[in-house]
Amino acid sequence: MITKIHEDYLNPDNERFYNEYFEFLIRRLTKLSSSLNLENKNDSEIKLRFKNNMKAFEYLKELLLRDENLSENIVVTTANIINNDSPYISKGYRKIGDHIVDSDIPISSAEMIPIDVSKLLSKYETEWTEMEPFEREAKFHIEFIRIHPFEDGNGRTSRLLLNFNLLKQRLAPLVITEDLAEYYHTYIRDNDVEGMANLFRIQSTKENIIMKELYNEYKQTIHENNRKLI
Repeated sequence: MITKIHEDYLNPDNERFYNEYFEFLIRRLTKLSSSLNLENKNDSEIKLRFKNNMKAFEYLKELLLRDENLSENIVVTTANIINNDSPYISKGYRKIGDHIVDSDIPISSAEMIPIDVSKLLSKYETEWTEMEPFEREAKFHIEFIRIHPFEDGNGRTSRLLLNFNLLKQRLAPLVITEDLAEYYHTYIRDNDVEGMANLFRIQSTKENIIMKELYNEYKQTIHENNRKLI
């Protein structure tokens, strides 16, 4: 059974927990995401990535509050925010390239990217709506990575969009940690939707437990502070 987020966890009225949890989530996505090779990143680069990831997710949070559906504009805007401080990275869709660096996975040609992204979003909102949620997200995620629409930040963009989609469906977000990187990349390489869906399902369930523990700690802190005021 899919674990539903407790309504109180991410209620915007619960502003302190809402904001602190998302900062914690984005910090882990930045530091532990399987797309980052932290051995080749200095502290300033990691901090810059965290800042841009946080800005991108703040943008997506506002869209969640407005209950907006994923669109091409949202996809491109998210990537542009993530790549904002990369002066040598073009904004918008990729203009060159036919493969992922250090991989033999073919990707969409530059001229086909707008068409392929449009088709992907259309399938997500029509053909795939009856699919089990994690299978749907796995299928979207793998196809998005294999289109590889941007010069840089495709992994970071795809994982923020994944969590946007999960939260919109009232499902716990997830983090792909470094110990799962090999599985994650294998599922992309092999176009293994079932394997990726299971990985997403497990990580979302784990995150729901983390959220519950953090929320209980938060409530306990509020309770203790209120007692001190009496």
